[in-house]
Amino acid sequence: MQSCAAGRLTRGRAPGPLGAALAAAAAPPHLPANRLTGLRLACNLFRHAPLRAWAASQRGALLRAFGGGGGGGGETKAARGAWASLLVDLALLYRSEVGCSSMGEAARATRATGLRQARPARVLAPL
Repeated sequence: MQSCAAGRLTRGRAPGPLGAALAAAAAPPHLPANRLTGLRLACNLFRHAPLRAWAASQRGALLRAFGGGGGGGGETKAARGAWASLLVDLALLYRSEVGCSSMGEAARATRATGLRQARPARVLAPL
């Protein structure tokens, strides 16, 4: 299996190229095009196994980074769709990890896990 240098999802302490791109897309100023590009990049992480593993270990930071703008006045329809896709990807990932019996159970567990992880961790671990 290939390894990847996704790095951290923060701007400080030498983030990897993907982590830096995601952090930049989620950082102020919150422009709709930046948010949409970042959300699409985050969704594409789930297409490749090494990146999927990194996204799984950093799901709380992904939820923190892109979760604040959902439903705001400047939110585009495409960004809302990309945010929904990211949530589905995270729920499916969680379902495959823990073997949830239903999609609703996986979505609730992903949201709860993301909220628990969102508080303590400030920096994402490098891959």
